[in-house]
Amino acid sequence: MKVSCDIIRDLLPLYAEDMVSQASREMVDEHLCGCDECVKELGRLKKAEKVPAEIETQALKRLGKAIRRRRLLTAAAAVMTVLTLAVTGIIFMMTPFHLTVEEAVEGVELREDGGLAIDWASGIVGHSGIANSGRVPSEVHSQIHLCYTTRYDWLQGRQVDKQVEKMTQEELEAYIMKEYGLKEMTQKAWDRFNNITVDYGTWETNDGRYIPYDPDTCLEGEGTWVYKTSEDTHWYANFHNGSADTLLWGDEDAKPISWYKGQHHTHYSYAILLFGALILAVVSGMLAWRKKGFAREILARLAILGAGIAFATLLVTNGEIITYAVMMEAVNYEWPGYIATESAFVVATALIWYQLYTLKQQDKVI
Repeated sequence: MKVSCDIIRDLLPLYAEDMVSQASREMVDEHLCGCDECVKELGRLKKAEKVPAEIETQALKRLGKAIRRRRLLTAAAAVMTVLTLAVTGIIFMMTPFHLTVEEAVEGVELREDGGLAIDWASGIVGHSGIANSGRVPSEVHSQIHLCYTTRYDWLQGRQVDKQVEKMTQEELEAYIMKEYGLKEMTQKAWDRFNNITVDYGTWETNDGRYIPYDPDTCLEGEGTWVYKTSEDTHWYANFHNGSADTLLWGDEDAKPISWYKGQHHTHYSYAILLFGALILAVVSGMLAWRKKGFAREILARLAILGAGIAFATLLVTNGEIITYAVMMEAVNYEWPGYIATESAFVVATALIWYQLYTLKQQDKVI
């Protein structure tokens, strides 16, 4: 039986590799005895360069390594994204910030015993009062107040307010006594629970010491009441504009005081950090767009670093960079640690996602 060249040439690759049955081999041998063209084709097949097994194995190993790396980076990106969102949420809720007068102060009154009571809003972490003179109490004429809190404490305060609103006066007093372990209700316990501060002024003892006046301990005949806080003019600081402070107590015709302007402080270090990081991000990003290769990779990572630091600085400082707010140590001492932590998580996560993006772009080129 005569077999066509087309059929034989379909079998030749297998014939050359000795991968045909005995019957097929005999058929091909018979054909090759009378067909020079198929003999030449067989010769070409046998001369064709074969890929060494070692090279093929190395290629497969590289491919497997690349796949494992991609999977590892994807898993790391997912984990870091979750962690970064959690850290960002915690820092957002716990970082301190200043309050406006509308948020902080619920009322001011002069009590019959001479104390000036300021009713602060629930959820305030701390507040400060700055006087224009601490050397001679009789020279104190003005005080500046400022409050700070965190979003977590602020929300907690709102929850407390809702609970208190549902209580009767008797229920509230019973709750306060139980809370502080008291047998009977006292004014100090009431003030403490309701976040009310009462300032009387300065008392000079008979031995010449100046102490804060306390109606329970400063008795007539044991000293002299040097001055009363209610005689001062009390202001609440506007932390964005020192000339727009709010009058809390005192002469209605009084003008905003300027003696404490030196106490106002612009956060220059954080301003430099923010704008420096923004410049790094913008300049590096623009240069990376024009470059290629290794230079582009370095510049892109610098842009990510700058953007991450800028974002962290804005988040932690609540945008209070260029401000006239009185510096409060309780607010600002936590900022550096928060900024460093947030920057580290944001930048690390962004770099991992950028690496994944780079690998995908390489695959498209291939």
